[in-house]
Amino acid sequence: MPRRKSTPTTPLEQNAQALVNLLLKTAELEELREQAQSLVPIIEAVLGKQSLTGEEREAAKDKKNHQLIISIVSGFAELESIRSSAGDLSAILGVIKGDLSEKAILSVQEAMATAENGTVVKGKKNTSVN
Repeated sequence: MPRRKSTPTTPLEQNAQALVNLLLKTAELEELREQAQSLVPIIEAVLGKQSLTGEEREAAKDKKNHQLIISIVSGFAELESIRSSAGDLSAILGVIKGDLSEKAILSVQEAMATAENGTVVKGKKNTSVN
């Protein structure tokens, strides 16, 4: 069984943690979006400057719906932040799939080398990384 660490230490482990966070946030965001489907026609009506029915007005005033909308937007922002700050997450997929092609190995080596020296030379093997 693999050993567990409290904090990821290598760039590859940091990317793995980012991927886990990306998976969790994606699932949470999709669940929130499902909950908000009943709000879509109400929001479309408001954006289209159309009148709301009595039931739609009640839903529009419901604080739970307000919080749901804010949660969706916050979740989306967090998801995009994870995507933009993470390294090459496809390298993690290659590791999971057991992809031993030169391209996959190079991708892993590049991800590891980035943290060591701050730069990556695309397409070149970094021989200093084992």
